[in-house]
Order: sequence, then structure tokens, then C-alpha cells
Amino acid sequence: MRWFIYTAAIVIGVTWAAASDVEMQAYPVGTDGQLELAWDNGTQSYSYVWYTGPHNWVAVDFDISMIQPYRKIDLIRVYSRPTWPNGVWDGFRVGIVSMVGSMPGSTLWGPNWVRGSGSGAGWVDAPVNYTLPVGTNAFVAGMTQYYSYPNCDPYATDTNATFSGHSWGLYNGTWSAYTTSTNYRNIMVRVVVNNSLTGVQPASLGRVKATYL
Repeated sequence: MRWFIYTAAIVIGVTWAAASDVEMQAYPVGTDGQLELAWDNGTQSYSYVWYTGPHNWVAVDFDISMIQPYRKIDLIRVYSRPTWPNGVWDGFRVGIVSMVGSMPGSTLWGPNWVRGSGSGAGWVDAPVNYTLPVGTNAFVAGMTQYYSYPNCDPYATDTNATFSGHSWGLYNGTWSAYTTSTNYRNIMVRVVVNNSLTGVQPASLGRVKATYL
């Protein structure tokens, strides 16, 4: 059973302009060699925690088949906040998992512990520095609580009520498509990928950005 609790982070009273947009986004960040990959719309709807950790995971899958030079994963980014449930940052763990067919498979990297900073909600950046093996284009990035409620940090879903089909939950050792008692199922976990190991030429990089932005 999925023993978790949640709280609203914003008042949802207006229609989100991109409610039907569930395409993966690739945003240029940092240097020209980095892209931030996202399935969420960037606006938080609810925060969630489990009563007990660290047994369950939530995660988002990504595929770099169309941007294969971006094989190095620099960061996992998790949207969280310290103001609930206990008012402080406690830390959580993140990891990278393979995709086997259409399902998450075995662990590729981690889990590693990370702790947020600052007083408000925002993206917690976890350094990864992991390069996907040649031939591996699809992967899953996720997080799990390190401590039990209320001494824990939440994860979040966005305000898009249309499910992207790319959010996952690991409950009782089994992966399945993410479900929740709210109408919002797109988990706010992102990755920053890098092409620094392959030396993509600037002209080629420009074409990639034009395709995915």
C-alpha cells in the first residue's frame, strides 16, 4: 500500500496554458554543451511525502535517442521545499535506473544523498557526473526519502492534469506508472545532460536546439 500524504502548494484556480503539452522539453543551460530535459511544466501543484522511507521511489524516464551526443548526465534536479512537513531541509537520495523495454530496470548510478538549501521551494540539484554506456539511450532519474515523516523532504507534481506517461513509482519493490489520489501525475524531476565528452560542433548543436526547443 502506498502510504503517503500530500499538501497543496498553490491554489489551482486557473487553466494552465500548456495543459495539453506533454512533450519532452530540452532547455539550454549553463554552457552550450548542456541541455535540461523535462516532462513537467515548471509549476508545482502538490507536494508529497511517505510516512516511512526510504523504501519507495518516484522517477521520470528520459530518452536521448535524438540527441545521442548528450550522454553525460551532470545533474538530477528535484523540485522540493523545506517549509513542509517540518520546516527544514532533511535530505533525500537520488539515482539513475536503466529502462528495460518499456519498464524501469536495474540501477545504473547511485543512490546518492543530497540536501537542499535556501528557505523556499525550488529545484534541488544533485551532482551526478555519470556517462550513459554506448547503446543506452533511455534511462530513469528518481528520488526517495531518506528519513520518515515528518523529518523528510517532499517531491512534487506539476499543474498539468494531462499525464505524460513518463512518471513512475517504485512501491514494494515493483515499478509501475505513477498514480496518486490527486489529478496531477507528472513528477517534477529533471536531468541536465552534457555533450562535453563527444565534442559536438557548434553548427550541429544549433540544429539540435532548434529541433527540441
